[in-house]
Amino acid sequence: MSVEILKTMILAMVADEATDYQEVELINSYRNQYPPLKDVPAKTIKSEIQRVIVLKQNGIDDSFMVEDIGKNLSKPERLTAFALASEVCASNFNVSDEEINFLILLKQKWDIPKTVVESVFTSLNLRYGIPKTKDRI
Repeated sequence: MSVEILKTMILAMVADEATDYQEVELINSYRNQYPPLKDVPAKTIKSEIQRVIVLKQNGIDDSFMVEDIGKNLSKPERLTAFALASEVCASNFNVSDEEINFLILLKQKWDIPKTVVESVFTSLNLRYGIPKTKDRI
């Protein structure tokens, strides 16, 4: 479970093809403090980042990777992964169109309820000033 959540966060980090230091710091912070991720070794994180980059360079669609990750997560874990991916996307105080498209993909593939999406974006608005516009997600 923890590695699958980590993979989702990594995909969110590279969704806009620009890795911001805030995204890396947030993932490291969660890895060090969030109980399900605390035991994931730094080596695993590095290899998962490299794996995702290689898959994307080889033209593997995010949709395929999201479906693959989702198969290994329970419904509550998918909701957690969606929330953490959203957090990664917002961590630089901006959510790009590519990141929105990635979050929409998660929402659709994992059947994330509208109420959860609204709650997550309300939180992002309060903490990062990210507008919660209905036409964005």
